[in-house]
Amino acid sequence: MKKNPGGSTSPEAGAKRTVYIMADRFSPQSGGRTRATFLRARELSQSGHDVAILTFNYRLDYADVWAGWASKSRLGRKVRHLNIFEHYAGEELGSSGASVVFDGAGRGALREVREGVWERRQEGKLESRFVTRPDGSLGYIDYFRDGVRRIHANYDQQERLRVETRHTEDGKTIESRTYRTASGRLFLEVGYRDGKPARHRLYGRDGVAVDYASEFAFRAAWVDELHRGVPGSVFVSEDRRLDGLLVQNPHSSDMTSVCAIHSTHLAPPYQDVHDLATYNDSALRRASRFDAIVLLTDRQRSDIEEHYGTLPNAVVIPHAVSAPWRYRVPRRRRNIVVVTRLVPVKRVQDTIDAFATVAAAHPDVNLEIWGSGEELERLTAHAASAGLAQRVEFKGYTAKPLDVYSRALFSVSSSLTEGMGLSTCESLSVGTPVASYDYRYGARDLIQDGVNGYLAEDGDVEGLGQAMARLLSSPARLRRMSRASRGILRTHSRKNYRRAWETLLDGVGQE
Repeated sequence: MKKNPGGSTSPEAGAKRTVYIMADRFSPQSGGRTRATFLRARELSQSGHDVAILTFNYRLDYADVWAGWASKSRLGRKVRHLNIFEHYAGEELGSSGASVVFDGAGRGALREVREGVWERRQEGKLESRFVTRPDGSLGYIDYFRDGVRRIHANYDQQERLRVETRHTEDGKTIESRTYRTASGRLFLEVGYRDGKPARHRLYGRDGVAVDYASEFAFRAAWVDELHRGVPGSVFVSEDRRLDGLLVQNPHSSDMTSVCAIHSTHLAPPYQDVHDLATYNDSALRRASRFDAIVLLTDRQRSDIEEHYGTLPNAVVIPHAVSAPWRYRVPRRRRNIVVVTRLVPVKRVQDTIDAFATVAAAHPDVNLEIWGSGEELERLTAHAASAGLAQRVEFKGYTAKPLDVYSRALFSVSSSLTEGMGLSTCESLSVGTPVASYDYRYGARDLIQDGVNGYLAEDGDVEGLGQAMARLLSSPARLRRMSRASRGILRTHSRKNYRRAWETLLDGVGQE
């Protein structure tokens, strides 16, 4: 081991590292970035590294959420999940034991106003509202004063108070928030300023309090503790909101830090290399402070360097595909599929409009749209207005995208922009060709026009419809393209991915 000026040690090349992947948060319905994060964790752990995914948000069901992601990502038992709230509570936050069913009828003057919602009123004025979970346990209680909500109290499934939020007199601005363990011990109190978290006061088991002036300071202290606990560890930031914990940490100036960029750095309409979005621009402006910047495509690296100049620490590591070589492809149905978040940047309406151009000629083919999001209602109405209500099926969120792709004739991607397009990788990996816009970034890196799919000019709905028509016109050609699609298992293999990350980890944090 070599000694760095900051006092920590740096490992010899080839040594296995402790890798902390900073994901901020994830939920049961998180999308491509979370899937990519878990894929990275799995591959690094299978290479022998000690890997932990860090989260910085509070939720009582993280154990269940983690178990779901660990199972579908095939993590095994080597990857750990560390959460800042659980760290300072000194225990998992999830409740244990059977749920306690809330009995509103036995709570005095409570009246059920609708299913799962009970209220208490005094002289006609609302005093409190009790709301239950789908399993019947108490979820939260809102307390009102003069018709304004002043306290919001969250309970676990055993009806124990866990989080209490106090509001100012307007009923909208948060004033403070307190957090308790299952035993009722207060371990964290957060004061708010202008509705944003500010002072954090931690309480140890001995009751001794430690104050942090801001949420950033609170988080930075935890990251520093992890850093000092494992000399030579590497921190990978997957979220720009967390970058400062590495490059501006007041406790540590010698962290080994990697910035992973999943998305475009450009602002809409994503064509001008000098028109930058704030999100990734914040990382690229201080790129030299990181030991490495990881990008997904050579084209994005070229665009970045055209604006920012040469970045010696930038490296391109494309996504790896997760499908096994022996993936059993079931009998395909006469369906076209989209698996994506239903948000404006995905331009799902373009896919519906392109499908409308081929629907009449192929009455036995439907379009399945898998995903959830804010645009569901609007897109459903748009499909109906196009006369496709019976031909466009909105299937909801899927935890098994590979199974969805493998049953389809082909998939479609009409995004405005992507970092690379993990969904396109997944589709090709199970032998499902892709019709796609040639957006920045990744489409042309993955799709060979006429070999494993077709590319349409970005934003050309008619061209996307023509790509669909070509894929539907010849079953023999579609079969050839299906076989060619699985070539991505070689070009974007897990072996290549691990090798690239091994090279990166060997190089960072060295003297």
